[in-house]
Amino acid sequence: MIKLFATILFFYFFSIESYAQFKNTPRLNVGVSRRPELFELCDYDIRSRLSKGYQSNIGRMSNPNLVVELNQRLNHERWILQYSNYFSYNYLATLYDSGNHIRTNISAFKLDVFVDAIYEVRFKKFKNSFIRIGAGVGRMNISKKFDYNYPTGVYDSNSNWIYQKRSTSLSFWAPRLFAGFSYWNISAFVTAHYTPDGDFNPKPSLWIEYKLLYSFQFKKRNKING
Repeated sequence: MIKLFATILFFYFFSIESYAQFKNTPRLNVGVSRRPELFELCDYDIRSRLSKGYQSNIGRMSNPNLVVELNQRLNHERWILQYSNYFSYNYLATLYDSGNHIRTNISAFKLDVFVDAIYEVRFKKFKNSFIRIGAGVGRMNISKKFDYNYPTGVYDSNSNWIYQKRSTSLSFWAPRLFAGFSYWNISAFVTAHYTPDGDFNPKPSLWIEYKLLYSFQFKKRNKING
């Protein structure tokens, strides 16, 4: 987690120090997002089967997220590079004991990080209105690791299941495509993420996100004459 925040700070200060290299200063976007819809792209027989010693489901992770983005318009004006962060405190997993009884429910601080490229479509008659289309890739569901008892499928001499202590994190890589409309400093986007299925198994699905943002323009740094 410390490395992630160090990367965020590096990106931020690098952008600040690069003002003179760009016609436009960076923008800071702040807003909220929600991911209420999961479309499964593969068929499978059993959902949420307790075979790992814990149970989790992407569909239960639809709480609102705080969004903080930093983007920089390139000098040819139409292309924008963006660094996005999503923050929330959300359900992570339900742990079970050796008798398949619920031991505890884990909620945790969660972070998603994305790097995006955006192309801006402008309107001649509406100078302050834009359509933005973009693509990116990021690490989603970054949160704490947790320990669980993994059922090995082997019995001991007393005919009891043998369990192993394991540790896991439910984060994953996800590419995404998005489109949105901006008017002055307000923008709205719809995003499709290519993710694992609802049980975090490697079977593809689409996770749809809705996002609303307000933008702040950094002031241009004054040049110092030597």
